[in-house]
Amino acid sequence: MKLPILALVLSALPALGGSLPTTTPQITIYTSYQHDLSDVVEKSMQAELASIMEPVGFELEWRSLEAPNESRVASEIVVLTFRGKCDAQGLTLASHENAGLGWTHLSDGEILPFAEVDCDRVRMLVQNDLFRLPPMERAKALGRAMARVTAHELYHILAHTMRHGSGLSKPAYSPQELLADEFLFDQRETKALRRPAKTASPKKPAIGSESASPVMSYQ
Repeated sequence: MKLPILALVLSALPALGGSLPTTTPQITIYTSYQHDLSDVVEKSMQAELASIMEPVGFELEWRSLEAPNESRVASEIVVLTFRGKCDAQGLTLASHENAGLGWTHLSDGEILPFAEVDCDRVRMLVQNDLFRLPPMERAKALGRAMARVTAHELYHILAHTMRHGSGLSKPAYSPQELLADEFLFDQRETKALRRPAKTASPKKPAIGSESASPVMSYQ
């Protein structure tokens, strides 16, 4: 994982009890993919995540971790790694085990701006339901599912909390929730994102950081 991006300038989000900035806070997401991501899945994921974060008041900017580093100012910077195969090709009808779909990293109890999404586990969870969709819709649906797991991890990072709620920050998802037409943060989660429990800190993460409790799957 490349670390030079941590030198980018961070302007802190409002502390508890503070007021929202007059401009829309911009979240810059640096992505790294273990395997190539199809355009349909990527566009669907980004569109769904934008629709999830818009009611909260956040604007997202996507950049590749492999792209040349540039000095930028953002309300928050997140590094997001996608593990496994992130496309809807080669689906099989099979059962799945309850397992972590994504996780956020910690160091000495500090929530770091690093998260991971396990595409293989997301695919395995929703693949039986994807078979019920027309082939042309499966990639879009998978992108929507990936966006919701990503939103869960962003919640931990941006709200600076490892607590779970009853909306998108709930501790476990069903296939139906990941593929539903709409799945958003609830009122309490939205409030936590707008009033984070702790001011963002651009600390350099420690090598060998631990992983926080992941969002799980269930039938």
